[in-house]
Amino acid sequence: MKPATRRTMFVVASAMLLVACNDLQGRDLTRRGGRLFRDSKFVDAAGAYERALKKVDHPKIHYNLGLAYSKVFRPGGEKETILIGQKGDDVCTDLPGTKPAVAEVCIKEGDRHYNECRTDLTPLRAALKTAEDNLYKPQIDAETIRATRDALALVYARFLVDDLGEVDRETKLLGMSPNDRIVPLRTGVSGLMAVYGWWGGFGLDTDPIIDSIESDENEVRTLTGLMDEARADLNRLTCSSSSVCTKADMCALSAPQVADLGVQHWQLWLKQDPADDETRKLMTKLWLDSGQYQKALDHWLELQKADPKDTKIMNNLAGIYLSARDANGDDMMFDSPAGLVPGWRKSIDWYQKVAEGSPDEANKVAALQFIADVIWNKLNQKVLGPEEVIELSGRGISALQTAIKMQPKNPSLWGREASLFNFRSLAHGSMWASGLDRATSQDLQKHTRVLIEQAKKAQQPPPAPAGDGTKAGG
Repeated sequence: MKPATRRTMFVVASAMLLVACNDLQGRDLTRRGGRLFRDSKFVDAAGAYERALKKVDHPKIHYNLGLAYSKVFRPGGEKETILIGQKGDDVCTDLPGTKPAVAEVCIKEGDRHYNECRTDLTPLRAALKTAEDNLYKPQIDAETIRATRDALALVYARFLVDDLGEVDRETKLLGMSPNDRIVPLRTGVSGLMAVYGWWGGFGLDTDPIIDSIESDENEVRTLTGLMDEARADLNRLTCSSSSVCTKADMCALSAPQVADLGVQHWQLWLKQDPADDETRKLMTKLWLDSGQYQKALDHWLELQKADPKDTKIMNNLAGIYLSARDANGDDMMFDSPAGLVPGWRKSIDWYQKVAEGSPDEANKVAALQFIADVIWNKLNQKVLGPEEVIELSGRGISALQTAIKMQPKNPSLWGREASLFNFRSLAHGSMWASGLDRATSQDLQKHTRVLIEQAKKAQQPPPAPAGDGTKAGG
């Protein structure tokens, strides 16, 4: 055999041996990830699957990684930081995109929950004890209340320092400028406002010392409630006996980062199994729970373009638009032929398409009822002007009347229609239409009650058959 041929065979054999070795290591790591996942050690499971992928790229590993990341994920926006492990842990390098962080957390061997804690709670507990002792005195005067306020203020002031420090830490962690962040009015600020009675705005009543003994009772009740809340916060920041509160160097990911990692792997899985609707729903939930509504919409709108008559896709789009919220928790705004409109209006349009496109009567009725329910919920918030109330009520009533033609004995349809007529009558004000809508609403409510009674009677068991009147043995 020629030397060149022998070298070629050696290279091929080495390559085959390397592939076999990687495949074996990949399977071992995948099995290890499965064991860790079953033991609810999701971060470590994700780390094992990530290492397995480097050995062998297989769709099932991508699916398992998506599932592991979905369990690591916690709902929240950019400010939600998920601690992955302590500095130096393998998971800090196995999971892509982690960043360093410093946090006071409960440390327990083999546990990655990392519950928040504080290492210096002794003076705060002493201050809370002072507040409790003051409120249990036989005689409570203005000076006692002042001392109680000051003791509680010490506790809440520390929380305020924690809040500001946490915002600064997260700002650095996520690479944002301080001007991009809004200091949250969490425990510290709201607690101090409550302690000193600043409900009307800062500085309006900065030292409301009680001069009249008759008003002490209400003040004591208020301070007792605040004291209970402070005690709950201190307990929340105390580790269990099996763990130690430590200020530790950690690695972390933001909630959207974790969500994106899970989605990326599920998308690779769906390429080889596009009919897996359950995984697609899980993937969509990750987007929604992390506030990434536009990504979810882009995904489903792309599917809708490929299959414009699929009512399941339309139904999912309606649900996403309905749930879409901005960073402040307000309805997200979207483009439409009428200009910018809130997501819930877009959801009504998509539910209408479901009703028009569904061949099944039950699905048609369900979509039409969804339209009415969305409108009713919005009207019940009482934030819309009369013209918009009248327009929306009419649209909901029209949807319900179409549904009633298909299911005339469905009491929930009649009851919802009565409610919408009532909303519209109130919006009309003193106009004659108001009285007409109100009368219609009352008639519909009566009819709803009749249908409910009929349904109850239909569910009652039939009476037992009568005997022939003869006695046994007669």
